[in-house]
Amino acid sequence: MAVEVRAASAEDEADCMALLGIATVSYNFAIRCGGEYAQLEELIVSAEARGKNAGGLLVQAAVSAARDRGCAEMGLYLLPSTGRNRPCYAKYGFAYVGSELREALDATGARRRRGSRAPARLRAGVRRDACSRAPA
Repeated sequence: MAVEVRAASAEDEADCMALLGIATVSYNFAIRCGGEYAQLEELIVSAEARGKNAGGLLVQAAVSAARDRGCAEMGLYLLPSTGRNRPCYAKYGFAYVGSELREALDATGARRRRGSRAPARLRAGVRRDACSRAPA
């Protein structure tokens, strides 16, 4: 889902408003949430709209959409380059709960970086059909 904030100036026509910002949101399922939760993936505000509450409007719209969808919670990740935005998100009810670990994968699902591999007897796999089977 994407949320946009647009503004019209005197020179703009009603159907051609300037894009001030956009937020992208993904929806996922987790047992810890008891169902679906939302993840604010990206929040981008144009330079001319910064400091004018465009980002706040995007956050509020994304949270409202997630709430209307019945999500148990909404999360987001801050990178070292965006950590300064933490107080802004706190104004909208977001709380710091810890850090994240990630592994970069290429398009085939293989690891990008070579690391130590677990012995064959300890390797785990994913059964793609496990969730599609009806319970016995």
